[in-house]
Amino acid sequence: MTDVQKAVALYTAMAERCEKNGLSSRQAAVYREMVDFIKDCESAEEMSAKIKKSKYFLAPSVALMQDRFAAQKKAAEEEEMPEIAEVYRKKMEEIEADTAAMYVTGYEVTVRNYKIKYARTIDAFVKIYRSYMIYMNVPATDKFRRGDALKDMKEAMTNLTLPSDDFLTLSKLPKFRKLVPANDFGYEKFVQSVPKILNGQMERSDESEVEQQRAKAEWEEVSRNKAQILEAGKRNLPRVRRAKVTVIAPDSAEGHYRYVDEEVR
Repeated sequence: MTDVQKAVALYTAMAERCEKNGLSSRQAAVYREMVDFIKDCESAEEMSAKIKKSKYFLAPSVALMQDRFAAQKKAAEEEEMPEIAEVYRKKMEEIEADTAAMYVTGYEVTVRNYKIKYARTIDAFVKIYRSYMIYMNVPATDKFRRGDALKDMKEAMTNLTLPSDDFLTLSKLPKFRKLVPANDFGYEKFVQSVPKILNGQMERSDESEVEQQRAKAEWEEVSRNKAQILEAGKRNLPRVRRAKVTVIAPDSAEGHYRYVDEEVR
């Protein structure tokens, strides 16, 4: 097998590999073209000189970069990050117009900054939910914890940036819905209550109503699954260990209570 035949076999194998993975269509096309481009060469020297004088000298590298950017663009779209997808799209256009653009790396900083904003928004959205739960569940008389929760909620609101700086807009996105460990009823109450809390419209009577509705929904959920819950309890019963706890009072007002656990058979 001559050097040219070896090169043809190599480029053919690389084209097939790229076609198989489904993510390297541009590279596959380039290698297919290179097979046709060099197959009539008489020697390795002629092949090498022919490639150096043609677009195929850089074509594999350009195709590799374009395929990589296409994959990153697709990933950004699937992750609902249109700003990042647009950066990759523009970069692909620049390389298409001038291959020298593939050596310019300023786009990486832009992508990184966008990712930081997205991550900050996700963290802020989670913090809003945590603060909301504290605000709603501590006693109304605990003004310090409620005040801190409200402060944290307001601060988190200022960190919402991408894909939107609007809480209600973000709450409608599937990605942000998945961040909150609540059923649909609880999530809807969270979304409706946060703006009221921040605007000072969430009075204690409103909170009580929310609690009553939540308790009702949870009780209905338990009732629907009563048989499964009882069955699970029966299966777990043999593993239950009972204990008796004895509380021993201190000898003085400055002392501490002691607790003694004894297993009951």
